[in-house]
Amino acid sequence: MKIFYAQSGGVTAVINATLVGLVRAAQKEGWTICLGLCGIKGLIRDQWVQASELTESDLNKIALTPGGSFGSCRYSITSAEASILCDKIVAHGFDAVVYQGGNDSQLTLLKIAHFLQARGLKIPCLGLPKTIDNDLPETDFCPGFLSSAEFLMRGIRGACLDVQSMCEDSTKVFILETMGRHTGWLTSACGLMHERSFPGPQILLVPEIRQPLEAIEQQISTTVARDGFCAIAISEGYAPDSGTGSDAFGHKQLEGSGMFLKKHIESTLKLKTRLCTPDYFQRSFIATASVLDLKVSDALGAEAINYLKKGGPSSQMLIVKYDFNAQNWGIEHRPLGAIAGQERPVPREFFESSGWALSSLGRHYFQSLCSSLWENQQLPGLQNLWPHYLRQQTHTEESPQPPLAKGALQET
Repeated sequence: MKIFYAQSGGVTAVINATLVGLVRAAQKEGWTICLGLCGIKGLIRDQWVQASELTESDLNKIALTPGGSFGSCRYSITSAEASILCDKIVAHGFDAVVYQGGNDSQLTLLKIAHFLQARGLKIPCLGLPKTIDNDLPETDFCPGFLSSAEFLMRGIRGACLDVQSMCEDSTKVFILETMGRHTGWLTSACGLMHERSFPGPQILLVPEIRQPLEAIEQQISTTVARDGFCAIAISEGYAPDSGTGSDAFGHKQLEGSGMFLKKHIESTLKLKTRLCTPDYFQRSFIATASVLDLKVSDALGAEAINYLKKGGPSSQMLIVKYDFNAQNWGIEHRPLGAIAGQERPVPREFFESSGWALSSLGRHYFQSLCSSLWENQQLPGLQNLWPHYLRQQTHTEESPQPPLAKGALQET
């Protein structure tokens, strides 16, 4: 069998693990894999790399390389191009098309599948999930999301400890702006770091819950009065008018929600505020890649070959089914029509009634998926240890203690 494979859309820290899983499984079957350069453009331009040219050493390195090793794209194909792509698939003798990406990538694949079917061609098209936004329907989580979430969670905890140390005379409000387009999955994950002994981020602002500016101001003031500082995680898509342009699929290029909030706080509340926008760091930092993320990503590639070997139906995407209690997972498939071009919002029940923080259900979701943070698991070739922080506790006049007395340090 000869397969065309390509990656599309925003890349992740673990996207190449899927590529490697696919190639290794195909090699065992004696199949040919052509790795498209720059996504679907590789098929349009007749540009790809034969996987047989890659050595085992190459594959080992690619598996732990963030970003798309053979390029990606944000490119919406026209009907005319879809027809041309079908001609190319036939002309080059491809027996299947495997496309890895998010909402729009699956829409591209669905267009190709429809044209192939209309011609009576039984060439399967199989989608593989990938997005740090975690917004694909049907799958319990998306490969790439966990690694980005862990990067942000580690960062926000450290930043909160920093601000808490300095809030007496310095910064009172800290804002972290996350990616996620029109959903708040990454922002919500940051809420897992908020605990009684380690406060922050105390406020989550996600597109799924719109809070009035007056309510946000009041909540910040209350939090600063109680904790001495306030940390906020806000989604890039929280501000509906924050777009600065559009991509090939007509989606706004979102930015500015964090800066808008920063300026508003400084203007109305007169509190010193700092803003962090990690941007591409959050999707490309392999040093904190999730162990589960890497395992699932690799398995999806291998399962794609198994699926094609069994002759599964076309126009499908592989999905991840996760048991949040037993922390077991498996791979199934769903029709592309139920996924392509659609977004899955964070459920409202993942938040407390006020909407500022995670509910017990929301904490359970993220705690279960991100359990590797606390297990000190080692990734091959990487150090992936969750730091155990210590900090001095605050003591009231009613129960004075020496600054470093026994029990005066809190560990996480």
